[in-house]
Amino acid sequence: MLDLQLKLLQPVEQVQNILEQDWQKPYSIPVQNQYTLQEGSMPDLPAHLWQPIKYDEAEVLSQTPEGWLHLKCQQSHMSIHFHRQQIWCSGTGGALRLCLQFGIMEMLRLQGWMPIHASALNVNGAATVLLGPSGTGKTTTLLQAARSGVVSLAEDWSWIGPELVFYPWDSGLHLLPDTTERFADVLPEARTWVDRGSRKKWRFEVQDLPWFAPEPCPLGHFWLLKRSPKTALGPLSKLDQVKALWEATGMPLTRAGTVMAQQGINRLMGVPGQTLHLGFDVDFQRLLNGN
Repeated sequence: MLDLQLKLLQPVEQVQNILEQDWQKPYSIPVQNQYTLQEGSMPDLPAHLWQPIKYDEAEVLSQTPEGWLHLKCQQSHMSIHFHRQQIWCSGTGGALRLCLQFGIMEMLRLQGWMPIHASALNVNGAATVLLGPSGTGKTTTLLQAARSGVVSLAEDWSWIGPELVFYPWDSGLHLLPDTTERFADVLPEARTWVDRGSRKKWRFEVQDLPWFAPEPCPLGHFWLLKRSPKTALGPLSKLDQVKALWEATGMPLTRAGTVMAQQGINRLMGVPGQTLHLGFDVDFQRLLNGN
């Protein structure tokens, strides 16, 4: 998982399956840190110190005494001691998956990585990252780009390394039925009907999408999406860019993670940004040619 390695001290089938499904990617990056992971019960912690993590789909709580991160969701938990590089966890199903997700994200933040909830296009060999809250059109922008022959890198979330290289992390594309119908000309027949939060969506595997090629790319641009009657690229203020980046990269859980995230945002502010004013239809070839 990027430059972090987890060594299971005992076979934990649930954990092993989650790590393989969510965190195993074909990126060749030298390992910087190795943590050991084993099953273990949650320590007795003061109930009043649990803090909710901002997450819409389930209640996930954290505590961060010095050098530690404790996470719990329903009957699952994860405890990380950063200095000893040790992890204990227990639980099952989606709750355990969420504990592992938030815990590993914080571990990677401490190594200089930035998680980012955004879509991205490959424009001239570099990643153009599309920022904006849910509902602003990041996914439909990818689909419109596909109609113009522009390759997509990511639809939902990815990682940005300390050297400003963009690493896509999606394994599938999830679309509502009306979006699927609107863009049927660029979508394959192979699809699966799945639960996605509170709604059902069609899932398309990345390998079935000929215009989707997730591979590491240097960061090229950030585009902040805004709805508009007419499609055009315009300037992006530094204030709007920094706000959009904090929203896209999420809030760290520890003090040390916050320091690393601030340093990461400062690096990302050196990447050029523009506002993409989105009309109903976008001709990407004309847009990229400045027309």
